[in-house]
Amino acid sequence: MGHRVIVTGILVYLLLRILEPEYRDNSYSVTYLKHINNSSQVAPSLALPPLESNSSRSSTPAQSRLKLLPCIPSLDTKSIPVSPCKITLVITMCEQTATLNSIVPKEMQQLKFSFSRQYNQTLTLIKSILVSMKHSKIKGVEDDLDKRLRATIHLELIILSNNEPSFLRLKTAVDSWDKNYTQNFYLIYQEAVYLKGYEWMQNLYAPCSTLRLLLPQLLPNTDTVMYIDTDTILFEHIIRLWNELAHFTPKTQVGMVRSRRQFNVRPLIQQLELVKIPAYNSGVMLMNLSRLREDFEWKSWLVQGCQTYQEFLQWADQDIMDVYFHNFPNRLRTLSCLWNFVPPFFVNQTLCNPKDVGAFILHGISSHFFKNGRISLVYKNYQDISLESSKVSFSIQIFIQKLKNDLKGTKSCQVYDEIYNCDNTYFNEAMIKKMDNYF
Repeated sequence: MGHRVIVTGILVYLLLRILEPEYRDNSYSVTYLKHINNSSQVAPSLALPPLESNSSRSSTPAQSRLKLLPCIPSLDTKSIPVSPCKITLVITMCEQTATLNSIVPKEMQQLKFSFSRQYNQTLTLIKSILVSMKHSKIKGVEDDLDKRLRATIHLELIILSNNEPSFLRLKTAVDSWDKNYTQNFYLIYQEAVYLKGYEWMQNLYAPCSTLRLLLPQLLPNTDTVMYIDTDTILFEHIIRLWNELAHFTPKTQVGMVRSRRQFNVRPLIQQLELVKIPAYNSGVMLMNLSRLREDFEWKSWLVQGCQTYQEFLQWADQDIMDVYFHNFPNRLRTLSCLWNFVPPFFVNQTLCNPKDVGAFILHGISSHFFKNGRISLVYKNYQDISLESSKVSFSIQIFIQKLKNDLKGTKSCQVYDEIYNCDNTYFNEAMIKKMDNYF
């Protein structure tokens, strides 16, 4: 009898330890994942050097990662997690340290990849994410379930960067924000390192842009992530994008939005003699890293094929992924264009029709957030959001009304109207529809 009591007590203790999350304070947290040293990097066997947690620079107890199970994607809007769960989002924030490959398109070579601009974009993106997580209406979810869902979802944002001081500055800025917004938000630093054998990828395109291809190796213990470029604004609760994973089949590896640009003239496509190959934009992706890690064809193409054709990779990671998924289309899911609403979609509704809901993610490709136009107006409004706890409380109602008034009052997009026809009312309608459906 005594043995049974002891065994029962041990089982209860272990069960409580499992059920008791280790993030109890629910506060904003920062974590560092650092490679022990560059000499431990390995050749393209797709293995990783060990990672360690660096707590010496963190004001909060360092964790290797947020110790929660991933949220289970669901198409049932009334189904909510019964216990706290996490969503993992990855972005890159890097300084340019090398000259771009000469094959890179001229318009991209002419762009100056200002790190300060990328830093500001990252800060603005985080604002849009946290504001949406607190205020954006989760479609189909009643108010009481909505509150429970928001309290259950935890977001870990992994920033791959080669500029740690700027990450610390970013962390300091977010630390000053109202805890009503940063609650359940975890910011994680991981050094942006190209493994031995992949260094040739560094100067293919924008700084660190090709690192998204190496996420299966860089995050060896992670099953699924979302990747988003820093030049984006999120209008929806992050759980809605995560729930798109529920559409994945057992073979699906990646979800992306199809691009409407004509890419058949790309050097790689011509070299491989491919015709009418679909093009996708990798600025917003859902990635099943486990399946990519286990896929021999993916690893062979990335390790051998891409290096063989590197002089033809004009659009870098997008070229690489387009050719791969052209050969294995059942491993790709095409997401709605609303999840990656880019300037070419602004031309007319035949390319991307927001219908009555508006865009979900606005993507300011090719520095359009910093050009004259309505797209830059949206970015400026989000950039100006103040979430500092020491200031007057942020009002989402006032913000939405101001943005709508600004959009209605804009008469001209000036210079780049001729390219994207931004002077028509279509872009305004797409944005205003989204604002009207925000609550």
